[in-house]
Amino acid sequence: MTTGSILFSLALLLLVGLFIARPFLLPAPRPPRQSERQILLAQQEALLAQIQAIDFDVETGKVMPEDHTAERHHLLHQAAQIMAELEATAATPSAQAIEAAVRDLRQKGHGRFCPQCGTAVGVGDKFCASCGGLF
Repeated sequence: MTTGSILFSLALLLLVGLFIARPFLLPAPRPPRQSERQILLAQQEALLAQIQAIDFDVETGKVMPEDHTAERHHLLHQAAQIMAELEATAATPSAQAIEAAVRDLRQKGHGRFCPQCGTAVGVGDKFCASCGGLF
């Protein structure tokens, strides 16, 4: 073997080794960050699945009815607490945010609407393109 073929083989071996070792050398990808609402929704689904599982267990005779009642009551109480938290964190915009958005639209010139049909109209328009109403 010549020196060139040995160097080529070593370079190829090094590249293959780096390609194989790449997943071990790179940092693990981070899971996407969840909002508080998404976390609560996941907890709610997990609790509902647990309730269904315990109902199935009592139907199949794995769990005694007395134990089922206490455990089901506990799970329902937790689910109710999570639902209350979900309602408290509902994604409803505040009145101040709505007013700020309306103010921004008016400043940009998009605040003109037809008084008859409500269609947005341009600044220089004299007639509505939808209903033909006069401004």
